[in-house]
Amino acid sequence: MRRPTPSREVWRLEALPERPQDPARLLKTLLAFTAESVAEAYRRFVGPVDRVLLAGGGARNRVLVDLLRERLPVAVMENPKVREPLAFALLAYLYALGRPNVLGRATGGRDVRAGQVVEPF
Repeated sequence: MRRPTPSREVWRLEALPERPQDPARLLKTLLAFTAESVAEAYRRFVGPVDRVLLAGGGARNRVLVDLLRERLPVAVMENPKVREPLAFALLAYLYALGRPNVLGRATGGRDVRAGQVVEPF
């Protein structure tokens, strides 16, 4: 059997010859697939990284965290509420450097650019 890849274009649940009957095995398989999908996205779209900050519900799943750590340098954020301020701080930092912080294809724009700052006052 060909090993499923995390690519949506290639992998389909229907392509599996049989589904595991053991629920624990099925969940572990799905978690492994999730971890591989995340790692593949980093390889394809980000490149090598020193550290990946993990927050949210997935950060509480020890099996998922272990599977991610096998593939990426993962650090679990102790306080997941800081992820939004960190993201905006990164966007501001990149803007201050004049570096791209907006992917046009993600926002409907045509190119990659340093996004504009809108001041509320």
